[in-house]
Amino acid sequence: LSMGAVIAVHLVARHPDLVRSCMVTGAMMVGVTGAQRRVAELKERGVTNFFIMQNDTSPLRYAISLGVFKSDGAAQKLVADLQRQGVRGVRILPRGPQVTRAGYQYRQIDAAERDRLIGIADNYSGVTLTRCS
Repeated sequence: LSMGAVIAVHLVARHPDLVRSCMVTGAMMVGVTGAQRRVAELKERGVTNFFIMQNDTSPLRYAISLGVFKSDGAAQKLVADLQRQGVRGVRILPRGPQVTRAGYQYRQIDAAERDRLIGIADNYSGVTLTRCS
């Protein structure tokens, strides 16, 4: 979003609220048959908590998700537990940061700059402008 040099001078960005997470996954599978074969191997080793990724556009299509975690420590614990069960080819992939909300403050702007910001914000759904106190 480009707002021009005049307005950008007055911009103070606040840290967005971030959700950082990671996913534990098995080796990438080629096709649904490979994924089903991997699921059978997991079941043989007593693993029951998994999900076959099926998003048509994702590079992770047919990958086996073994869990999504907010902390690396929890993901690493699962990897260690799976390795003790004899599961090989398990890795941790980052899933973030995923921005849930970002805020910007514009200081000392005049009425024309404020009107321009309102016009820009009107082009995006979910954007709200409030007066800072």
